[in-house]
Amino acid sequence: MSDADATAWVAYAEADLAAARVLLAAPDGLWDIVCYHCQQAAEKHLKAVLVAAQRPYPRIHDLAELVRLVAAHEPEAVALAEEAAWLTDAGAQARYPAVEEPCDRADANRALASASRIRSFCREWLAACSK
Repeated sequence: MSDADATAWVAYAEADLAAARVLLAAPDGLWDIVCYHCQQAAEKHLKAVLVAAQRPYPRIHDLAELVRLVAAHEPEAVALAEEAAWLTDAGAQARYPAVEEPCDRADANRALASASRIRSFCREWLAACSK
């Protein structure tokens, strides 16, 4: 797998974050969809790290499991585990109607903050690897 593959994952992740920011600013209250895009952005950033590290990645949406896989290569990723687990649950709200309480504005803001922290970790790791 090449760096171009990781770059493609990052580009998709950034598109999800951009969509989340636009939706968060919208007056319609599409909080579940914001959480979904944040989960997707984090997932794609984590998979970009796995691709860049030439590690296989599973076709899953469980961010805690992806963090575990990244941590096998980069132990500092363990610090993201709790946040990743919460974001996995928040992102699922948009996939399955009436599973739990829908996300609210506070959840959407938390999701964006969590996805942004995961993004920062991944982007810093990717930048360090490309030097």
